[in-house]
Amino acid sequence: MGFDGEGTVTWSKVIPEARVTDVFAGARTPDGKAVFLVGVPGASADQPAALGETVLAADGSSVVARELEDSAGWFAAGILASEAGTSALIYAPTETGMAWRELGVATQGD
Repeated sequence: MGFDGEGTVTWSKVIPEARVTDVFAGARTPDGKAVFLVGVPGASADQPAALGETVLAADGSSVVARELEDSAGWFAAGILASEAGTSALIYAPTETGMAWRELGVATQGD
């Protein structure tokens, strides 16, 4: 666990491969993996948090944890899982409303 100067928990590790601030969503992929959409702290206090994925094999034999590319400053809306694949739905505020993106997840470590 990590703490700020006032003693508030700012991040935690549930598994050795991933340091996360939040768990936003989880889903089971068609091939039996568990994928979680998580918050990843910025490298320093002035950098925005990013989004990441943590993928666990059905038998627990492997774990993949990675930051989602170009996700700093974006927020998680959820995970879309289907036979066609698994995606993270993310959003960021803009001057005129919201920007939305869909990113493929659960593709590493296959």
